[in-house]
Amino acid sequence: AATPRSAPPSRGPIARAAQAPAAKAARAPQSVWRVKRGDTLWTISRRAGLGLRELCRLNGIGDPRHHTLHVGAELIVADRRG
Repeated sequence: AATPRSAPPSRGPIARAAQAPAAKAARAPQSVWRVKRGDTLWTISRRAGLGLRELCRLNGIGDPRHHTLHVGAELIVADRRG
């Protein structure tokens, strides 16, 4: 009988952010923004009170000019390290 296999892990900055280790998540609570239709990295950064570079850093986005947002994706918008 065939053994069920799990799907391969997702790739990309959003997937990496969603798969953060539990210990790290417990140390640094984070706020999340769910992408809605019409959102851009710039508008999300302004609404969250972040600079565009900071938003990109938190989410592992290298070049915001070449990043595509998808409705329903979650972005980290706050890094509360105290």
